[in-house]
Amino acid sequence: MVKRIFLIIIVCILVLTISIACNTKKNTEVKTGGEILSEDTGSETRQESQENIDLAENEKASNNDSANINSTTINDAGFEPLYNPPSGGNPENIGKIVFASDPGDTGNADYDLFVMDPDGSNKVQLTTYGKWINHPVWSPEYSRIAYSATIDGKDKIFIMTADGKVNRQLTFGDNYDKFPTWSPDGKYLAYVSYILGNAGNTANLFVMDIYGKNTKQLTFLEGVNEYASWPSWSPVSDVIAFTNTVVKEDGDQITRLYTIKADGTEMTELLTSDNLEDRDAEPAWSSDGRIMYFISNRSSHNEI
Repeated sequence: MVKRIFLIIIVCILVLTISIACNTKKNTEVKTGGEILSEDTGSETRQESQENIDLAENEKASNNDSANINSTTINDAGFEPLYNPPSGGNPENIGKIVFASDPGDTGNADYDLFVMDPDGSNKVQLTTYGKWINHPVWSPEYSRIAYSATIDGKDKIFIMTADGKVNRQLTFGDNYDKFPTWSPDGKYLAYVSYILGNAGNTANLFVMDIYGKNTKQLTFLEGVNEYASWPSWSPVSDVIAFTNTVVKEDGDQITRLYTIKADGTEMTELLTSDNLEDRDAEPAWSSDGRIMYFISNRSSHNEI
């Protein structure tokens, strides 16, 4: 009997020991799994944290871009009068003459821009650059003036307000840009551009918007012996008149008037003549676009 009881106790102890061992192993496995889960969770947490950092950096970059855009807008705000002329323009400037003049008080070509009434009174100086400034022309609403000025030895196109207080350079680079003329809506400028070479130059006609962008070449004259000059945009249409000059081998020049549309089509010669002495140049339109004025020596003298 005692042996049986002892045997039963031993069996119970063995069962209890096995049970404890199994539970310990299970707990160990769970703990180990928990550590892996915790490690995975940490990895996910670090990944999420890194994504948040990346998003923050992207947002920061986006904010910087926005700041740059706003900065550009702020910088452009100083030129607002050039792009938002008064409603109805400045009719008080109608009839006033804008011109370039050199006071002659130095040995340099210190041309500046002036404006005056048709009778020569009320002369007002608009620029004080002391540079070679030329070819001023009123905008259609008489609140702005386009002109060319020599910058670092090269002619560039500018626009400014009628009082001369706000100026902006529109063309840059190695080209020489001259003879600006306004489109009827005041949103574009036609002008002549060329690169000066050792053998001469070829000047062609271009159009750009008044921000100095969206430039389009209209004429494609080739060689150094043919060039365009003095464009004049019709005040009522998309037609641009200009002077076309061809230099012959003997040095004689054939100077004729042409018209071309602002998209570069329909280039047409006006007043054709076989007489080389019939030189027609520097066209200008009447306000209604029906009459063209020009300089010619058809009478053996340069006359209008």
